[in-house]
Amino acid sequence: MLGQILTVLGFTTIAVVAFAASGVLAAFFPPKRLMQSYLQHFAAGVVFAAVAVEVLPDVMHRNAPLAASVGFALGVAVMLAVRSLSETIGKRPEAGGRGAWSMVVVIGIDVLIDGLLLGAAFAAGQGLGGLLVLALSAEFLSLGPSTSSQLIRNGLPRKTAILATLGVASLPWIGGLGGILVLSNASDMMMEAVLAFGSAAFLYLVTEELLVEAHEAAETPLATSLFFVGFLAVLVIGMLVH
Repeated sequence: MLGQILTVLGFTTIAVVAFAASGVLAAFFPPKRLMQSYLQHFAAGVVFAAVAVEVLPDVMHRNAPLAASVGFALGVAVMLAVRSLSETIGKRPEAGGRGAWSMVVVIGIDVLIDGLLLGAAFAAGQGLGGLLVLALSAEFLSLGPSTSSQLIRNGLPRKTAILATLGVASLPWIGGLGGILVLSNASDMMMEAVLAFGSAAFLYLVTEELLVEAHEAAETPLATSLFFVGFLAVLVIGMLVH
């Protein structure tokens, strides 16, 4: 068990550093909207490929349609609930830092779920976990800058925004640790449900968050191409690993 815990924490550190480093850098050098779009397209391709190449085949291999259906439905419900919470907070007439801190809570919930799913992936198999680390790192490279930049725009001092970003960046460690502790000896049915939950969560991330935000910027051939570059990169890595 100790070896599994250290493995999860070690691999999760890659995603944590991606979030923290990109967020801190963006606090001093805010990226242009088009650059954010490039990162979001690439991250969307990486996450989508990770689900298609690793997670969904594992779900199908376990052959438990009822557990998969329940887990997938719960995944969609949870992500919609997080979105509803985010929209509710966004409509509140909060001044200054209160709205910013509310945003931190929403992003923190999202990132914590990502960490939990990463821990579950390592419980299912190290190969699956390693590929999801790559996917989450790509996601966090786009989420870190948007988090710190938005906090500063919402009125928080740069130092406070950086500390808040670092705090959110550390949450995958907690989620990953919880995932491996709870699911290391989980039954096949439970693991099937959790992986299906993760599939829904990551597909929602791609279709309703990354690509939606990416399309707010002017669409360019390069931005579109980066989605497929990210997908192909994970596809090739998956082939080499297996």
